[in-house]
Amino acid sequence: MSQQDIQRLSKKNPILKPWDIETLVNSFNGLDLDANRGLERRNVVSAVQKIEPERQYDEISSVLKEVDVSRPDKVELDEFVELIARLRTADKAKQGSTPAAAAKAFEGITSDRAYTGRTVLGSRQNASSAHTINEDEREEFTNHINFALSGDSDIGYRLPIDPHTMQLFDEARDGLILSKLINYSAPETIDERVLNRGRRLSPFQVTENNNVVINSAKAIGCSVVNIGSQDLAEGREHLLLGLIWQVIKIGLFANIDIKLHPELYRLLDEGEALEDFLKLPADAILLRWFNYHLAAAGWPRRVSNFSGDIKDSENYTVLLSQLVPAQCSREPLREHDLTSRAELMLQNADRIGCRRYVSPKTVVNGNPKLNLAFVAHLFNTHPCLAPLEDTTEHAELDDLLFRNQEYDREARAFALWLNSLNVDPFVNYLFEDVKDGLVLLQAFDKIFPGTVVWKRVNSRLPLMRFKQIENTNLLVDLSKDQRFSLVGIQGADITDGTPTLVLAVVWQLMRANIVRTLASLSAHGREVTDRDMVAWANKIVAGSGGQAPPIRAFGDQSLASGHYLLDVLNGMKPGIVDPSLVAAARTDEERKRNAQYAISIARKLGATIFLLPEDIVEVKPKMILTFIGSLMALQHLLNTLFTYVGIGVVAYYTSLVITLLFDVFVRAGVKLESFGAGKGAWAVVTGCTDGLGREAALELARKKFNVVLISRSQQKLDAMAEEVRALGVEAKVLAVDFAETGAETWTEIGQLLDSVRVGVLVNNVGVSYDYPMYTEEISDATVDALVELNMRAMVRMTRAVLPQMKERKSGLILNSGSFAALLPSPFLSVYSGTKGFVKFFTQSLAAEVVRQGIVVEHLQTYFVCSRMSKTRKPNFLIPMPRPYMRTVLAKIGVAGGSGEPYTSVPYFSHALLAFVAERLAPRQLAIDYNYNLLNGLRKRAIKKMQREQEEEGKTKTLIVFEERQRRLTAHGGEACFAGGKADAEDLTLVHTALRETREELGLDPACVAVLGRLPPVPNKTATLRVHPVVGVMTKGTLDLQGLALNRDEVHRAFALPLSHFYRAENRDNVPPRFRNTGLRVPVYNTDKPGLRIWGLTAFILHEFLCRIGDPANDDSSMSRVIIT
Repeated sequence: MSQQDIQRLSKKNPILKPWDIETLVNSFNGLDLDANRGLERRNVVSAVQKIEPERQYDEISSVLKEVDVSRPDKVELDEFVELIARLRTADKAKQGSTPAAAAKAFEGITSDRAYTGRTVLGSRQNASSAHTINEDEREEFTNHINFALSGDSDIGYRLPIDPHTMQLFDEARDGLILSKLINYSAPETIDERVLNRGRRLSPFQVTENNNVVINSAKAIGCSVVNIGSQDLAEGREHLLLGLIWQVIKIGLFANIDIKLHPELYRLLDEGEALEDFLKLPADAILLRWFNYHLAAAGWPRRVSNFSGDIKDSENYTVLLSQLVPAQCSREPLREHDLTSRAELMLQNADRIGCRRYVSPKTVVNGNPKLNLAFVAHLFNTHPCLAPLEDTTEHAELDDLLFRNQEYDREARAFALWLNSLNVDPFVNYLFEDVKDGLVLLQAFDKIFPGTVVWKRVNSRLPLMRFKQIENTNLLVDLSKDQRFSLVGIQGADITDGTPTLVLAVVWQLMRANIVRTLASLSAHGREVTDRDMVAWANKIVAGSGGQAPPIRAFGDQSLASGHYLLDVLNGMKPGIVDPSLVAAARTDEERKRNAQYAISIARKLGATIFLLPEDIVEVKPKMILTFIGSLMALQHLLNTLFTYVGIGVVAYYTSLVITLLFDVFVRAGVKLESFGAGKGAWAVVTGCTDGLGREAALELARKKFNVVLISRSQQKLDAMAEEVRALGVEAKVLAVDFAETGAETWTEIGQLLDSVRVGVLVNNVGVSYDYPMYTEEISDATVDALVELNMRAMVRMTRAVLPQMKERKSGLILNSGSFAALLPSPFLSVYSGTKGFVKFFTQSLAAEVVRQGIVVEHLQTYFVCSRMSKTRKPNFLIPMPRPYMRTVLAKIGVAGGSGEPYTSVPYFSHALLAFVAERLAPRQLAIDYNYNLLNGLRKRAIKKMQREQEEEGKTKTLIVFEERQRRLTAHGGEACFAGGKADAEDLTLVHTALRETREELGLDPACVAVLGRLPPVPNKTATLRVHPVVGVMTKGTLDLQGLALNRDEVHRAFALPLSHFYRAENRDNVPPRFRNTGLRVPVYNTDKPGLRIWGLTAFILHEFLCRIGDPANDDSSMSRVIIT
């Protein structure tokens, strides 16, 4: 991470010093991060504790909620640093001078065990809302999960969960623990083959798992109203704890069933009918069991609840003693302190392996949930009821249990469906709980809103039989109005709980619910029939490419295999069914596995399913209709949603595309005449001797602007000025190296600009990397150059022209930007950062001066053929500079492909690319693409340098140059060979060459062996002839840093390997003609951005290179070549 980034984070989190942040960055980078440098949310607490071991889980978890994370399941570096900063800020607040200050610092995240035993939780979305959870319940439910799921192959590594912290809610986010818990309480409810496993699940995979949890919880009888998959993924504590309790309770109650324990017959009160006993809920049966044993022990007290009646532990002590007298004595009754008595009682429970769910505190406090769980556990492990022996008792029980057995599965499904409608009270036993008509009338009103006139309904409980019949008669009348088939059914039949007739009424309600839901979602809105559902399913199967044959009705026996239903699911979402998990269905067991797999996949997709695998295997038409109906409703809902969203999205993007095409091909930009073209105004162009800057200067000259040319090379500027003047306008030049400008230089620039009427400023000067690289690999000199050329020069040039533009209320400023500011650009961090500065500086300035008649535009550019881009061949995406700049100047003020203010991407291919990157491509996908692209370029560049270094290792020839001082009038700032005019005392021109080399570079002539002379070359005006002399070092080694340079003339000496000049990327693709010779001589790059070898020096170098041929044939004797 760069120092700028560290300073940015330090400014954002002032409690952290830069060295703190640097330490945190190093620690974060050493963690187990994903490909996008994100840390799994559930690993955040342990990561913080590695850095600050004294931190508690709940403290970290609570503060983490306050951090605005970009991804719900991940924490990125900036967010991790913010978390640490918030924790330390809380520490500082906690150390305030008053207890109130400390309380305020931890408001919303602290616990108050001593008084209420509840944790107060701040809401994620609204700090003013809060929910409470019971810490004792959280602790015991966590212990239950640790016990139940230990050793599980998928989640065992995440256990045990610390029961004393909020870790449970973080671990439950991905749905895996909850799915496993559901299967523990109700085995085989979820086919675990459909679950998404792994340590790193995507948000979509987490949503699928939580869909399975929600819909499976409904299927086992949990009330999940107002709980969605997103609530689970966000770890909403109060919702999660409530759901976990319901699942645990269902597991605890699963065996409180007279079918599994016929001896429960013993609990009937005198004169009580068995049929009435079976209608009791499980908690009432537990109380009956508890009291049965208290009575058997001769104890006078009885319990009527799981709270106040057990607080003193006396009833518990007697119960345990009655269950296992050999191990559980009544000794605890002697203890007077309630807490101590509760502990002694629990020690008795521990002796028989039953110390679970409660503590002395929860017993004394009378926590009803935990005490209910404790009693249920006692019953499940030690029921201690004598088996039935009386034949009459057996006969009565069997007659009642098996009389309605054929209706049990339908009754169960219908009860679950009614509960999903959020009816009150909760339906446990269908035939009993609907007899007063209230539940069914609630369901009817939800299906047919407004049809029930509630003033006519008897709702004040308890209801006499005739009042119940009035309600059920009303239900029958309303049902007939909706054309239900109720021949021979009266309200009294429902009140009497006649199974077949109750099921007939509830089934038609359920079917009406499905049909009306489908009708509301369909395009035509008409009622959907069974035949429509069959046709829809057949169409889906045919489109899926499945092998199952079409069906004619929901009673088709081919459905028993489960293959057809799996093909429907695969047609809804291709690939959702794993063919390797589908059995051949030769046996009932295989068919059941397929059915179970189909049910779990349907729930994974988000469908609410109430049927059991046996309903599919036995082909129960009604239940299969509910399955297909739920899937059809889900599909229609998604289609409707996608249709409306799709229409909006298509309309939106169509308008954007039309605007893009209009901008690029039709809309004209602001006329340059409004900025003084042809009226004596001047255009100022920086970085104007190559690429876009050169073409900008020439195009503006063609538009009849006089041009001020500013660049570093005087000779190039002179040549450029000649081209500009040839277009019939004036030109002024100023040689400036923006990388090293002082106050005097800026004064000179200011004086020049004040002397002309500036209508246009093109800030084009800039520099980039040699190749993409990690931030820490960039040299300080390169960073300085990037800042100076890309940022500071632009700002100072802009400030220099603004006063006169404001005075005239007219002007155009074009700032050259880059696509590197469009998206994060890994491996170009500093360059991308400078271009980001260009973008926001330009946009901010534009908004500042637009009302004063000044147009400021950020020109966002992709690659253009130029030396800086290292691209020479044009293609669709990479144009030549001239057509690109012609388009730019014709489209001033036109956005093109940009969606940002005061930004233009006018060239068609660039506009299209920007449009896709900004508006269409997923942000992360675009960033990943950028990462891979630039990393690939980096790797190729490194390999290329390694090859070059290997070549240079074989041929050690280097050519020595000097860079002249910029202040010199003749060739200032140019790269050239040492040399000068002959003096009278020089015996020969070779002596002149050696003398000049010694005077300028400090090189001893005794170390140089002269190889010969190259043909003489005329100077620019043909008044002098230059005689190149070639020599090599034969003694010692050349220490460039140790040379005694003549600082009046030479800025620095540098050497480049011979192979450097033979590589195509280091010379111009279309070299200029040399003087009037007609020869095309390349212009060569050097080791310094912006410094090039051209003109006479390039001609001499080219002549030398042509004479020695392929550098691969060079021998190592030419260790240093001196040309002078």
